Amino acid sequence: MKEELLDLLYDYSSKGKLADKEYVDRFIAIVKKYKSFGNYLIGPYYLPYSTQNIDTLATYSFSIRKIQIFYKKIEETIKSDKFCDFMIPEKEKVFYKNVKLSQILLHELEHVNQAKIIEENDNLESRILRLTGVGRSSEIVAIILKKMGYNDSKIESVLDDKKSIYHKYYEFAPHERLAEIKSHEQLTSITSEIGDLVPNVNKLEEIYAIKSMLKGYR
Repeated sequence: MKEELLDLLYDYSSKGKLADKEYVDRFIAIVKKYKSFGNYLIGPYYLPYSTQNIDTLATYSFSIRKIQIFYKKIEETIKSDKFCDFMIPEKEKVFYKNVKLSQILLHELEHVNQAKIIEENDNLESRILRLTGVGRSSEIVAIILKKMGYNDSKIESVLDDKKSIYHKYYEFAPHERLAEIKSHEQLTSITSEIGDLVPNVNKLEEIYAIKSMLKGYR
């Protein structure tokens, strides 16, 4: 898997080509094949710009088994990256931007893997993931609350609180931290193969990997 992802990243970046929807589709297809996701991932779904949440770049839906991609928002975010403009050497800029998009994809693909782990495994990771409520969509929670006798107003209040807590503690949620850590670890493994070509990008990815592991600890 690593070799195919590296080939894709290198093919685009060495030609000065920013990752596009074809890149996204091929990237996801490679990971799906090697991770044997099967029906846990039906496919990517590109959401129209008008429906996009300002803070969301991509998200995996456990209920419909699709990675929902806010492609225009991702494109704008990466193109307007000031850190890249001032800190990354010209010859590494495209690599940097494509690596950044690749990390977003790997993060969401790790959520797909979590869905598989929850349903197919009984180990420490799967138990932690189940306890965090991974896979319980607002629709499922609403059905459970309805059966418990909650009225519509109370259900709406609970769901609003759930959403507020999730956004407030997003970076500390076990399933999000695991997705962030594993995505950076995979990318570090990939960029290390071309470390001589893009030393700054490789070093940055190593730093991001360590930072993701330390996040939440003071």
